[in-house]
Order: sequence, then structure tokens, then C-alpha cells
Amino acid sequence: MQNEIDELEDDAQFYQAANNRVQEYSFEKEILESLRKPVSECEAELKRNLSYYKKPYLINVYGCSLGEVDIPYMRLIHKKWPDVKWSFSVYSSRDREWIDEAARQIGLKEGQWTPFEFKNLMSSDIQEEIVLKEGIMTYPTIDELLNKK
Repeated sequence: MQNEIDELEDDAQFYQAANNRVQEYSFEKEILESLRKPVSECEAELKRNLSYYKKPYLINVYGCSLGEVDIPYMRLIHKKWPDVKWSFSVYSSRDREWIDEAARQIGLKEGQWTPFEFKNLMSSDIQEEIVLKEGIMTYPTIDELLNKK
């Protein structure tokens, strides 16, 4: 096996290809790290900003991905106002699963949050008109696909 390793080390093409992969990985990692959201800095700013607001009756969450970077902010808001009700926008039945999980991670109690469908009927009409006029190909929604089963 050592002979095979020695041969590969002597092979300039193998060495160059391996070196290229290492450099590509380092470059991609650097880019991803530069795109990472500075959550701790944003949390500190949110904390300062929340001190200016009175306790709300309801917290509405519109179009949030509920990703791992969003949960710390929502926990902070929940900690500030632990008994306030929350309402999350829902676009498909799968969103409800994500909202259930996010609500659990935020620390919301059962019955402390509700989903709501956020639809602008006028924008749907306009979209249909544009699709027809421009001959745009459309695809079924997640709900339409799930309901076919």
C-alpha cells in the first residue's frame, strides 16, 4: 500500500487535483462563513428595540422560514412577553408541521398560537392573467400534489 501512496505522491496530476479540491473547499467554506447571519449581534439589537414597545395583544408572523437562525429571535420575543398569543402565516399543509416544530422550539404552549392562511385573492387573479397572457408554464402546488394521493 505504501508503494501506491508513493506513486500517487509522485503523480503531479493527482497532486494538483487534490490540491485544487482543498483550495475549492477552503474558498467555499470562507464564502459560507461570510454569509452566516451574525445572530448574537442581531439578538442584542432586538433586545434593545423590544424595550421600546408595549406588550402586544398578538404577534403575527408573516412569511418567515422558521429556520434555525429565526428561532433565537422568536425565543427572545417570547421571553419578553411569555403569555402573548402568536399567529403564523400558512401557505401549505406542510407549513403546519414546520410551525408545530418552531412553536415547540420557541417555547409556546399548546393553544398559544394559531395558523392563518395568508392569501391575497386579487394577486391570484393578476397572476392567472399574466400566466395566460405570457404563456407561462405552471406546476401544481404542494397541497395539490399531496391531495392527489
